[in-house]
Amino acid sequence: MLVEERHREILAIINREGSIKARDIEEKFEVGFDTARRDLRILEEKGLLKRTHGGAIPLVQVGYVPLEGSRLNDVQHARAADKAIAREAVERIKEGDVVYLSGGTLGLLIAEGVLKSGRHVTVVTNAIATSEVLRTSPEVDVFILGGSSSREGITSGYFAEEMVRSMRFDSAFISSAAVSSEFGVSTQAPEAIALMKEVMRSSRKVIGLFPFDRVGGASTIKVCDSVALDYLITDWDATLEEIKIFEEQGIQVIVADPHDTMYQELRQKGHKGWGGQKYEQRMDGWQHKFNWLVETVAPCSGRALEMGCGAGDASVMLAEKGFEVTGVDISPAAIEWAKDKVRQLPFKIEFIAKNVCDTNLLAGSKFDVIVDGCCLHCLFGKDRDRFYENVKRLLSEGGYFMVNSVILNHEGDEMPRVSSIERCFMTESALEAELYERGFKKIQSETRKGEKNSHFTGVFQLV
Repeated sequence: MLVEERHREILAIINREGSIKARDIEEKFEVGFDTARRDLRILEEKGLLKRTHGGAIPLVQVGYVPLEGSRLNDVQHARAADKAIAREAVERIKEGDVVYLSGGTLGLLIAEGVLKSGRHVTVVTNAIATSEVLRTSPEVDVFILGGSSSREGITSGYFAEEMVRSMRFDSAFISSAAVSSEFGVSTQAPEAIALMKEVMRSSRKVIGLFPFDRVGGASTIKVCDSVALDYLITDWDATLEEIKIFEEQGIQVIVADPHDTMYQELRQKGHKGWGGQKYEQRMDGWQHKFNWLVETVAPCSGRALEMGCGAGDASVMLAEKGFEVTGVDISPAAIEWAKDKVRQLPFKIEFIAKNVCDTNLLAGSKFDVIVDGCCLHCLFGKDRDRFYENVKRLLSEGGYFMVNSVILNHEGDEMPRVSSIERCFMTESALEAELYERGFKKIQSETRKGEKNSHFTGVFQLV
C-alpha cells in the first residue's frame, strides 16, 4: 500500500470512529512503531488531525458535538475514557458532601459510582435521568432543579438558576462541549450558560470533566475562562501540551488512570489476565524471574509484597514458593479478579486496592521481599519519588527489592509505545543510577535484550 493510500485510510478511520491508536496503525497496516507515529505527525502538520498521547483524533468544527454527547444518558455504551473520568470524580466525593452533578452520561456514571460507594451524600442535579438513578437510595438525598426541560430531561432557565442561588455545594462536577487554555470552557447550548455560571459561583470547588476529545478545542460560545476550574479531570489521550498549560494556570489536572478499565475489558473478553493473548508468554517470564530470584539471592520464605500486582498472577507464584504474600494495585477491578483467582487455592494472599504511591501505604508493615510488578516504569515525577520512599519504609533490614522495567537500548531511542499507558523508559545505566541515588545497591541483575527495547530485572538492597 502506498503511503498516500495509508494516510487516506487512517483519516477515514478517525472520522468514522472518532480516534485512532498508533498501535492500531501498526497492526492494521503492518508497519513499525516509528512509521505509525511518523504518519500521524505528517497528517498533523498538514492540518488533518490532532495527535494525542497514544494516537490521534480529528480536527473538529467549532460547533462539534462530542461523541459522548450524541449518546446522552447511554451508560451501556460509555467509552473507557468516560468511565475512568467518572471513577476519578467519585474518589473526590467524601462522606457528607453536597455535590452538584451536571447532566449527561458522565453525570450518570458518577451517580452510579456514588451508589456503589455507600457514602451518605447530597446530590443536586439538573438531569432527570440522574435523579432517577439516585432517588430510591436511602444513602443519598437528591434535589432536582426546576425550570424548563429539554427533550433529554435536562433542566435550565430562571427557576433552576434561582434554586442554585439559594444553595451551596462542596463540589460541582461540570462538563460541556470543550475546554481550552486559550478560549476557556465553551458550549453550543446558550440556554445552559447562565445556570452553569450560577453553579460555579455556589461551589467551593469546581471540577471540570473533559474527555480527550473535548480538551484543546473551542465550541461556539464561551462560558468562562479555564482558570474558573479548580480541577480538571481528563483521560490518558488528552494532549500533554494542553495539560501543561492548564497546570501553569494553576488548575490541578487529574489524568484518569486507564488500568481499571483495561482490566475490566480483559476479563470481559475471557482473557486470563494482563497481556491478553500474550498472557502465557508473560507468565513464563515471571516464572523465570522468580526462579532466578530465589536461586540467586532471596530466601524461600518470609513476607513478600508485590507493588502493582494486577490480577494477582505473580503474587500467586510467590506464594507457591513459600512466601506470605500481600499484593497492592490501584485497580479495584484487578484486585477483585485477583481475589477470585485465589479463592480456591490452599494458601491465603492479601490483595488490597490502593495506590502504591500513597504516603501511608501499609503503615507499620515490613516485608522481606518487595517486588515491582512492572509498576515503576509507569510512574513519573512525584509519584516515582513516593514509590521509592514507600519501598524504603516497607523493606525489612537486609530485605530485597526486585525491580522489573522495560528499558531503552540506547540513550536517545524513541520511546516504545506498548499500550495506551504512558511509561517512563530509560537506559539500564540511567535506571541503576537512579536507584543508587535513592539509597539502593545492586546485588544482581539480568537484561533480556530486544530489537527496539529490552527488559531489566534487578535485585537491590538498601545501603
